[in-house]
Amino acid sequence: AMPLRPPAPTIMGVLEDHAARIRAVVPPGERIFFFGTSPIPAHLAGARFYLQQVLHTRTFVPGGDDYVIARSGLWGPRQVDAWLSREARYAVVEPGLLRVWRTAEPGYRPALDRIEAALARHFMLVSEGGDGLWTPTFHVYRRRSSAEGA
Repeated sequence: AMPLRPPAPTIMGVLEDHAARIRAVVPPGERIFFFGTSPIPAHLAGARFYLQQVLHTRTFVPGGDDYVIARSGLWGPRQVDAWLSREARYAVVEPGLLRVWRTAEPGYRPALDRIEAALARHFMLVSEGGDGLWTPTFHVYRRRSSAEGA
C-alpha cells in the first residue's frame, strides 16, 4: 500500500508561507517586538527577538517592580515603552491574541492599551498573514519615519 500523503497545505508549508510574508518586509537579523502564540514564522524569516518574548506570552506581566521583572526574564510596561517607543523598528502582533487577553485577563487591559497605543503612535501596518482557521492572523508593523509622522 502506498503511504498516505499529508493534507495540503502542510503545517511546514503554512509556516514557510507566513515566514515569506514577514521576510518580505522585515530585513533578516532585525530585532522585532513580538506578541503572538508562535515565534516560528518570524524565526524562519530571520527575525531576532527580545529574549523575554521568545518563550511565551506568559512572560508578559501587567506591572510590578521593574527590577524584579527584568531579573526574572519577564517583560512588562517598561519594556513595552522602551521597545515600541524607541528600539524596535518592526513588530509582529496577533490582534486576536490581544483581544483574548483583554477579555480573559482584565488586569492586563492597561498594559495591552499601552501596546496598542504605541503601535498606533509609532508604527504603520505593512503586512498581514495567517488564515484565521489553521493559523492565527498576524500583523506586521514598521516604525514610522519622522517624515511619516512618527
